Amino acid sequence: MKLVKLRDINLVFSNIPFEDYPEWDGSTTYNKGDRVILTSEKPVKIFESLVDSNTNNYPPDTCWNELESNYPEWDRKTSYSAGDRVKVSYEKDGITPLDIPQAFEAVSSNSGVYPPEDDGTNWVSLDKWKDLGATNRWKMFDGKVLTQTVNSDTIEVVVDFSYCSSFALFNLYTDSINWELYDGDYQNGDLVKSGQITNLQEEVKDWYEYFYSEIVLKQDVFVDGLPALSNSQLRLLINPAGDSA
Repeated sequence: MKLVKLRDINLVFSNIPFEDYPEWDGSTTYNKGDRVILTSEKPVKIFESLVDSNTNNYPPDTCWNELESNYPEWDRKTSYSAGDRVKVSYEKDGITPLDIPQAFEAVSSNSGVYPPEDDGTNWVSLDKWKDLGATNRWKMFDGKVLTQTVNSDTIEVVVDFSYCSSFALFNLYTDSINWELYDGDYQNGDLVKSGQITNLQEEVKDWYEYFYSEIVLKQDVFVDGLPALSNSQLRLLINPAGDSA
C-alpha cells in the first residue's frame, strides 16, 4: 500500500501567455460584458460582469453559488413583491437553458418582468460576475480533467516539486513528453533526473489494427519513483501532436 498525498500546484514558469484582460480593480466601474482576471486566485480565472455599474464587487464572492440554487425559479405568471428572490435558469423563452443560472432580488412589486433584461427598476442581480473558468495558462492546473491548456507549439511549464516523488498528467494530446527534475531551481540547480515519454500510442492488438486503424494516443501518463527532495522543481515539455499540444 502506498500513501498518495495531493498538493496544490505552485507554478514557477509557463510559456503560455496570459489572456489579454485587465486585472480586477475594486475602484474601477465595470459594465455588463466587461472581462477581468484575478491573478491573486489560483487557478487564475476569467470573470465577466453580468451587470452595469459594477464597482467593488470581488468576483469570487459575487458569483452564482449553491445557496442560490434553492431560490424558486422565476415565473412570468407570478406576482413578486420587493425582497423576493428568484433564480433564472432559462432564457426568456423558458426553454433554452442559460450557461450559468443567475439570482435576482425584487426591488418593487412586479409581474412578467424578465429579470436579466430589467434595468434595475424591478430587479437587481445578486450575481455581479460570471465565472468563465481558468485562463488557458491555468486550465491544465484547474483540477478538472476535461479542460486543456492548448498551444500551437511545445508547452513548457515548471512547477515546485518539493517533497514529491511522482506526477500524473491527464487528458493529453501530445506526441512526446520530456521531463527534468532539479535540486533547487531549474535555472541554477543541479539536474537530478530526466526522462522522455515517447510510447504514447495505444497498444495495437493485431496486424489489421496496425495497418488500417486510426492511431489513438494515450491520454494519461504517470511517473513514479522520483527522489523526494526538500527543494526541487520539475520542468515539463509537452510536445505537440499534429497542430497543437
